[in-house]
Parts: sequence; C-alpha cells; structure tokens
Amino acid sequence: MSRRTSKCSVCTGDAGLVSEVNNLIASGVKLTKIHEAYPDLCSYPALSRHKNRCLTPQPVVETMSTIDECRLWLSRAHSTFQSAVAIGDNRGASQAIGTATKTLTKLIDLEEKEQEAKEAATPDDDPSRPISIAYLDQQLKEFMAKRDAENDGVMQKAQTLIMAEPAFSTIIFAIWSNRALLPILLEGVIQSANTN
Repeated sequence: MSRRTSKCSVCTGDAGLVSEVNNLIASGVKLTKIHEAYPDLCSYPALSRHKNRCLTPQPVVETMSTIDECRLWLSRAHSTFQSAVAIGDNRGASQAIGTATKTLTKLIDLEEKEQEAKEAATPDDDPSRPISIAYLDQQLKEFMAKRDAENDGVMQKAQTLIMAEPAFSTIIFAIWSNRALLPILLEGVIQSANTN
C-alpha cells in the first residue's frame, strides 16, 4: 500500500487510528473532515502528504470470487459508515450506505447472470446440471408427448381403460396368462367393428 520507503508522521501513528484514517481516505471522505475527527494524529498538510505520497489505490485482484468481493466492499462500507458517524459526517455515512447498496445490487445481478450463463452452457443430459422442478416437469411433459405420439397413443388409451374399466383389466390378465387368446379376441373385435 505504501509507495515510499520511509514512513510519514501519519504512518507512524497509532495503527488503529491510521487504519481508520486510511479507510476514510479510500472512501472519499474529505481531508478536512478527517482532520477535524483526528486532530491529534497529524496536521492537515501531513494528512494531505500521506494521501498523495503513501497511499496508492489497492489493486483489484482478478481472481477474487464474487462472494469475496462482496465481503470486501461490505467491510469497507461498514468501516466508512462507522467512521463517518463517529465524526458526525452524515453525508459520508449516507455515501457509504449508498456505495454498499449499489455494489451489492451489482454483485447480485452479476451472480445471477453468471448462474444463468452456466445453466445455459450445461447440456440437459449433463449429470452435474442442477435439477429443478421446472426441469423435471419439462422432461416429464416431453416423455408423455413422445409416448402418446407412438402407436397413435395406444399406451395412454390402454392405461385409461385399465383405470376406468375393471372388465378391461380382467381381459388383460386373461390374455397375459394365455397368449393364445389374443388372436381370437382380436378377430372377434374386428368382426364386431365391421358389423357396426
């Protein structure tokens, strides 16, 4: 974080106070407000030199996960909010809350887009794809449509007859136990249909 090799009067102060001051500076709180809150730490010119010479913007770590970035911004916003409230800077406190809210909203949107892109890129038959109720409903609907399309929906019609007509179940059991009955029953059904 430091660009200088020797430490300034602010850097050599109380570590806790220096950390609070650095967070306030990083959050954009005016130096006059910071100096008013910590007059014993250093003079205004020393604070300005500390900002310009000792502090550099913290590099953004590209490997940081969305959750880690969220925690980092929440931590910064929380620290800034507490410091701003402590020195009576309502505007700074409001800005910290606004920054935290905007950042969290942006991160949530980013997370949702990443999840949607991941789901869209995962094939339907991939075992690692998360299974949802909507996905299972769609799979069942496709299966039923395919099954009903085969043989003019004979399976569905047979199942309906088995459920609705107990006599049909008796016929099925009779055919199952003696397959020789099938051609005889079929011939009788065809003759009956031709006479009607």
